[in-house]
Amino acid sequence: MTDRPVAAPEPAFSLLDDPLMRLLRALRLAPRQGFKAPGRGLLLAVISWVPIAVWAAATGRLGELTWGDGVVRHIELHVRCLLALPLLVLSEPIANRVVGAIVDNFPVSGLIRAADQPAFDGVLAS
Repeated sequence: MTDRPVAAPEPAFSLLDDPLMRLLRALRLAPRQGFKAPGRGLLLAVISWVPIAVWAAATGRLGELTWGDGVVRHIELHVRCLLALPLLVLSEPIANRVVGAIVDNFPVSGLIRAADQPAFDGVLAS
């Protein structure tokens, strides 16, 4: 008997098949397989923040390091664009595993009755 690692079964529910991922794939912003979260997170940061920086440079507000009306005044916007949005995208693979494990435990835990299992499977398939 050999001690080989056993692969975890594929969850019945996956965020890879949700409507947003299908839209992103149709727009070619997400890969056909997997999440590719680091690249998408960087792309989202660039798409959301570069127009703000370009606008600030074009209006002469990029260099204003005062709290009056410069770029520094809106630091929470920069944190959202450069930190929060990429972190949200980077969390997708972890969220996929956690949510998949939770949904897979619905029938085992008794939340889904045996009579409701076909309807539950239909919801997961849809």
